[in-house]
Amino acid sequence: MLNLWRISLGCREGREIRYIVINALGVISRRNYDDAMKFILRILYDLGDWETVDALALRVIVNLAKQNRREVFQLLREWTASNNKWVRRLAMASIATYIRARPSDAEHCLKIVENLMEEEDRDVRKAVAWALREISKKNPRKVYDFLQKYINSRNKNTRWIVKEGSRKLPIKLNKDQRPSINY
Repeated sequence: MLNLWRISLGCREGREIRYIVINALGVISRRNYDDAMKFILRILYDLGDWETVDALALRVIVNLAKQNRREVFQLLREWTASNNKWVRRLAMASIATYIRARPSDAEHCLKIVENLMEEEDRDVRKAVAWALREISKKNPRKVYDFLQKYINSRNKNTRWIVKEGSRKLPIKLNKDQRPSINY
């Protein structure tokens, strides 16, 4: 699979090959945590587009996190500090997909999201807001309380994340209590 992945990076049909590898890895990740994790760590810095990153989060990382939340969440925290924007996005896309399976882990997820609340890169900011929207579908009060820390931020990126990340808060929070953001 690693050879297929490497081939995909340099050819015209690379996208399709990467999806084959990701889908196969999704199946493997349900049964063989160690090999799937080794594979992810080997390809981590080959990531170069949002579509591949999001598919990897949805089909693979979520399976790994369900099996070993402690180890995977430690990696996600580390990934939020990466110089590579696609690695940072992978951390957030993984949170967005993981929370659907484990809504009770909202606080743990928000601690990771907190690391990127001032994110400058647009692709990563979009994933941060996506993670917040997904968490708010399962636990709106926790997201509302979390966002209260940021509603008066002077950072334009943080304000954008708060605005976009709060879109799925219930109407009862939206009208009277939803964070108001002025640009």
